[in-house]
Amino acid sequence: MKHALLRILASIIPLLSVGFFAMSAKAATVSIQAPAEVVVGQTFQVRYTVLDAKAIDTVRLIGQYTPALLSLSTMSPSGQLDSKSPSTAFNQANGTFSYGAFTIAGAMDGSVGAGAFTFKALEKGVATIQLNSGSLVLSSGENQLAGLASAQIRIVDPKATEEVRVQPSSTSSTLVVKSSSHPNQNAWYRDSEVTLQW
Repeated sequence: MKHALLRILASIIPLLSVGFFAMSAKAATVSIQAPAEVVVGQTFQVRYTVLDAKAIDTVRLIGQYTPALLSLSTMSPSGQLDSKSPSTAFNQANGTFSYGAFTIAGAMDGSVGAGAFTFKALEKGVATIQLNSGSLVLSSGENQLAGLASAQIRIVDPKATEEVRVQPSSTSSTLVVKSSSHPNQNAWYRDSEVTLQW
């Protein structure tokens, strides 16, 4: 009796472990790295990265963006998935995209760069970029994607340039320093790169 029970358990355990690994195969997510805030007229990049990848070789990102606020100009490979699918396309009128990238260098694990999209901010508002169902993260044809990502970008009007006047000494002329990136000398800014003109 003991031996029969052990044989039954021995035959079930491999099946359970195969089922467990099949369920855990869908563990990859796609991260969207986008700036929190941009100004009207600014061109910027949004990067897509696959996280927790296990032997992936292909992605298909299907999504949408707010076409009244954003204009998509390019979709390029970035990182390890270095080849773009010929079926990659976007439609500015309805704000949709279908982007494919792959590699022939071998399967990738961990954090894998999938693509970089270049957008231009058209008008003031809050724009959304999101992935839709139909997006895929493939490992030998098996989808690993466990969830869909989105990002919001606040688009603001360009700030007026504020002038800072330096008091002249008796031998110098007046120096006027302006900053388009940090126009208000009394305000704090997230961006640590300062653009100055004088």
